[in-house]
Amino acid sequence: MQNLFLCLSLALVIIGCATSGKVTPKQAPQTKLNSFINYYVEVKSANPELKSLVGPLKLSVTQQIESLLSKKVSSRGPASKEGAVIELTIKDFENGNGFARFINAGGEAKIFVAGRIFDLSTKKMVHSFDLEGTSLHEGAATSVNGIPISKISRISDDTTKRALDSAGLYLAKYLAGDNQ
Repeated sequence: MQNLFLCLSLALVIIGCATSGKVTPKQAPQTKLNSFINYYVEVKSANPELKSLVGPLKLSVTQQIESLLSKKVSSRGPASKEGAVIELTIKDFENGNGFARFINAGGEAKIFVAGRIFDLSTKKMVHSFDLEGTSLHEGAATSVNGIPISKISRISDDTTKRALDSAGLYLAKYLAGDNQ
């Protein structure tokens, strides 16, 4: 029994260090990422099992960029030679686990995406990165027995949507210049 308590305590400490998303550059950007007039978003999946996430991720990224950067985003292909194409490839997705969230031991959904940005005027890649989004919410101020109130109400909610929204938000912040 004592070993079980020790293992659960260690798991909670490790989970407590989790973030809700991040962008990891593979190379330094060759231009200011927020300097483009237009953005065009293309999303594909690395395998057929992830194809159902393509549309929702494209929508989330588009909404987050338009909201945070106040720039127009199109998903229908470049209409002009100004701007950048953001090419995203969904590499993996991990479903969340409601029971693990209930006992405050993780269980969050996670999406892993590879990204590249192309400058339309030069037709060259100007940046590549890895993007991760999770269904974890940051900043819960109150808790019940160590479980944030926000977690209690979302034990069985749509963790997939929150993971996709997190990925979109972190990409938009990154493009805006907030490099974590």
